[in-house]
Amino acid sequence: MMSFRFLCFYTLLYSTTFFSLSAMAQQDAANPELSAGAVVTAQVSAAISPLPAEVRESSGLIFFDGMYWTLNDSGNLPCLYALDVDDGHLLRTVCMEGVPNIDWEELTQDEEHLYIGDFGNNRGTRKDLRIYKINKKDIPAGENVTVSRFDTIMFSYANQEDFDKRTHQHNFDCEAMLALNDSLFLFTKNWEDQRTVLYAMPARAGNYRLQPCGGFDAGGLITGAALSHDHQKLALIGYVDFESFAWIFGGVQGSDFLSAPRVRINFPDLVFVQTEAICFVAPDSVVFSCEESAEFPSIFGLNIDKLMADSLPGISGLKSGEIIITGTPSVVSRKLRFDILLLPQPEFTVELRSTRWKKIFETTDVKENDARKLPMTIKTKDVEPGIYFLRILSGDHHLVKKIIIQH
Repeated sequence: MMSFRFLCFYTLLYSTTFFSLSAMAQQDAANPELSAGAVVTAQVSAAISPLPAEVRESSGLIFFDGMYWTLNDSGNLPCLYALDVDDGHLLRTVCMEGVPNIDWEELTQDEEHLYIGDFGNNRGTRKDLRIYKINKKDIPAGENVTVSRFDTIMFSYANQEDFDKRTHQHNFDCEAMLALNDSLFLFTKNWEDQRTVLYAMPARAGNYRLQPCGGFDAGGLITGAALSHDHQKLALIGYVDFESFAWIFGGVQGSDFLSAPRVRINFPDLVFVQTEAICFVAPDSVVFSCEESAEFPSIFGLNIDKLMADSLPGISGLKSGEIIITGTPSVVSRKLRFDILLLPQPEFTVELRSTRWKKIFETTDVKENDARKLPMTIKTKDVEPGIYFLRILSGDHHLVKKIIIQH
């Protein structure tokens, strides 16, 4: 019997295991306020940027053996990459022998093992979802090595009946996983309803049919999960409408993750940045990574020590201060007006880009050092209605804001 706070069971049926946390099902529906949680806003800057070219599509992240470990998603090499925590340079490459990278999306760990989630399922058609389990002792020493000993955990969703191609229009994609005790927990990436559903399975080789264990309205696409070393905090990372966010759950009891008090952190400066993975580096600190998008592939740091306090007083020490603009409306019609207050260098460039990152407008200018603010205007009356991105570049820094144009 698994050591869960709630009743768990699995039964063998035609060589397939059913696994469920039935007492947790629909827990958020009984408490709408809990499902909503508190909401705060934070500004973050990259701790390491850019990441090495070998990990331009970083989709999983852990802190292990004094290094950051990450992996790339679909179509890339079936390898793990260890990075220096100070500057991100590549220290080790560990590849798996005889397996493909169909769509590796997550990397997690327990005391003895690493777990690689090959369960990305954008189209909703996969019937070969799997997790690779590697004993840490079986990873050879050396900079470039190959692992030949590992276990494979197969699974499917018991509630998925339709396997027709429905790219980004279904609820059976997954990019977030964590390990606790002798079990693995998945948090789905629901394209259709932007919830996340919790599934669980034993952390050992087998073929499992998973029943939902619970879930909540995530308000976006969940792309990574992490549990603090003391198992008291859960962190989820994701994005919605081209903007990044995180959920932090505090005071977690056992595997009852989603009943814990929660706070949502929105990152308004991380626009068109595809945040993909998250991990704890200390009880009060997480780092999260993004793949190459509007931002270089990067690792960001976030201190969460005050977030779970009852009064939620806010976040300190997170303001980057490199580029500050004000007066930016979220919706514009004929003109977009804003003021530039602070730049790292006098020279700067202003761009307006589409959701496909096509450049619609560009201008270069200089802000005099004695100017308190510099007013800017972009004519948008002839721009097609839709979502766009205002981008400010100065020196080695840039800032991106989402803009909606309506006429």
